[in-house]
Amino acid sequence: MKLIVAVTGCLLFAGVALGQTTTRATASGGAKIRKNAIGGTIKDIRRRPVAKIQAYIYRNDTIAASGYTNAEGNYETNSVMPGVYSLRLVYPSSKRITVTNVPVKQLKITMVNITTAEPVEDSTIAYTDLVPPAPKKP
Repeated sequence: MKLIVAVTGCLLFAGVALGQTTTRATASGGAKIRKNAIGGTIKDIRRRPVAKIQAYIYRNDTIAASGYTNAEGNYETNSVMPGVYSLRLVYPSSKRITVTNVPVKQLKITMVNITTAEPVEDSTIAYTDLVPPAPKKP
């Protein structure tokens, strides 16, 4: 009996310790990011947050990670390997917005913020249309 309690205690401790390997970014930038992910905020055209939007990251037509928007419209997906992904946002009406060619870099959360009306049909946007490239230094 003591052995079962000891093993269970060790497993619970290991689960808690392993569960703390990623740190979320804070608005003040105080936390160190320890994962590669996609996150952002979804707002309607009145700039109100939109909750309960499903966010899926795809690579080669396979779901690599997912997340949901909260009451503030914020979402953050699970950690993925660095690379180029597609982000699919699925609204409660089942209409989708797909953002293609989203880069995910090592130890960075790529921000994809969208302010739009709920789509009336499935639509696709290139990441570069949402986030123009930084100006070149002279």
